[in-house]
Amino acid sequence: MGLAWLRMRVHGCSARRQGWQGRFAAVLFGLAVALGPQASTGIALDAPATPLPPDLNQALPRHLAVERVMVGDRARFRLGFDSAAANMGPGPLLVHGTRRSRLARTMRADQLVRASDGSLQITKGVGGLRFIRLHDHRHWHFLDFERYEIRDDRTLELVTRDRKTGFCIGDRYRVERKINVLGRATHRVYGDNCAPNRPRLMGIFEGLSPGFGDRYKALLEGQHIDISRLHSGIYQLVHRVNPAGRLIETTLANNSATLRLRIVWTRGHEERPDVTVLGVCPNAFGCAGAWWPGARPVPSDLQGTPFGAALAS
Repeated sequence: MGLAWLRMRVHGCSARRQGWQGRFAAVLFGLAVALGPQASTGIALDAPATPLPPDLNQALPRHLAVERVMVGDRARFRLGFDSAAANMGPGPLLVHGTRRSRLARTMRADQLVRASDGSLQITKGVGGLRFIRLHDHRHWHFLDFERYEIRDDRTLELVTRDRKTGFCIGDRYRVERKINVLGRATHRVYGDNCAPNRPRLMGIFEGLSPGFGDRYKALLEGQHIDISRLHSGIYQLVHRVNPAGRLIETTLANNSATLRLRIVWTRGHEERPDVTVLGVCPNAFGCAGAWWPGARPVPSDLQGTPFGAALAS
């Protein structure tokens, strides 16, 4: 399905839907400009088109901090951290959210993947977007873009995880020039802060250009895991991007990053625990833990999933 075909369908839409469809056409035109001359050439006749998907790379958790908060008369402790994910692939990550009615809280997210001839492949239902209302921001989040987990050091079974409400995806920082990114964009394309204060939208685009990443600071909304009920011991803190594996990308091999931690309640569960980093494992689901030197286990919650298949291969 080429870009010209999409434009023809957009221009022929009914008046009732022409508003967001018109914006859809405008974004597609902007995408074509960003992709360069090949985007306007139509379907190549001499060779099949090659898909150019994104490649999401999960960064290591950084700037760990423990926060003490009171919930009623009980102290709770949150392990906070920076998180970041970058697009290292030949093409952009582009998701398009739509809903048929404003009564629907969640938009369906479809993914657009460009090809070498400038055409666009649409994969429907890769996730959802929801308007989030919080004290420090009100905008549209792509749900379950990243996941933060604390796992058992011996089995990698899930112990506890975050409660984050999704991400406003955009080009927030550049990947270092010394790192090779095949389709590196020359400028920011996405990053309008995800339509702040516009809960009545019927459609929205969010994306991540090649050579750009998105970063969230420690202890902002959802940037933590409650560790109040953990016993003293060694754990694995795992960050994963595209955790359900529904987004189309080149590989899942670099979608995880892990810190091996020791958590000790030296002053009891009413005071902050001591947290020590024992291992740093970029591009890895789990540092070498108590199972070493045996094979890395595949935890039960990932068996039968794209992530589990990648771990088992």
